[in-house]
Amino acid sequence: MGLRLRTVAVPRGQAWLRQGLATFLKRPLGFTSLFIGYLLITTVLGALPFIGPVLAAATMPLLSLAFMQATRDVCAGQPVRMATLWAVWRAPAPERRTLLLLSLGFGVVMTLGIELLFWLGGEALVLALKPLAQPQVSPQELLAVVGSAPVAAFVNGITMLAALLSVPYWHALALVHWGGQSAAQALFSSTLALWRTKGAFTVYLLSWLGCALVGSLAAGLATALLAALVGAGPLALMLGVLLLVALSCGFYVSLWFMFTDTFGADDSVAP
Repeated sequence: MGLRLRTVAVPRGQAWLRQGLATFLKRPLGFTSLFIGYLLITTVLGALPFIGPVLAAATMPLLSLAFMQATRDVCAGQPVRMATLWAVWRAPAPERRTLLLLSLGFGVVMTLGIELLFWLGGEALVLALKPLAQPQVSPQELLAVVGSAPVAAFVNGITMLAALLSVPYWHALALVHWGGQSAAQALFSSTLALWRTKGAFTVYLLSWLGCALVGSLAAGLATALLAALVGAGPLALMLGVLLLVALSCGFYVSLWFMFTDTFGADDSVAP
């Protein structure tokens, strides 16, 4: 695929969201299965001693690449295949090494950053998180933990770290896979692309933020109504989780349309 950095109009940010949700609705079960399969894999990896957290974090860029490949397949009239989750292992050796190097680098930086934030939180953060170590945590205790200042600062720090790290990684693996770029070149090209498309990218993020807020409110209202009318608390909670999964899938699906708009794509799969 011949790639070239292009100028993107600001309104395209909303179009990426719409295309992502519309494409997800074409294959909702396929994309949902892909996302749940990823969660199962990361759960197993995260349980491994010592290296588990690094490996679990390292899978995040690979998830984006898998969803982009799956979206490309759907745009070409093909089904969503679970095999896209481990497609990196079938890539040519040089490309596979670069993809794994980038992913491992993401996992190491993310894990070390979280450890540093935890260390900076000190004893106050340890005491605030102590209730979570109990066998059973009441909803009131959980709310107290989430609302405490040390935990809020810790979560905000992780969010900022993830946001900063996502800039060079946003298009990086796709540029390696479809553009044949080296690791350093892909990280630079991704950063440059987000800067060049900052207007559309800002609209894109704000649109997703609005969509997430509306979805959260709708899920909360539906959960409260179902729990009040039929007393089906677990069922209502499950519906809220399914909505969250659907929005997450829609976001990952939209990454392909952002990539093709930013760098171009061959005519056979262009959205």
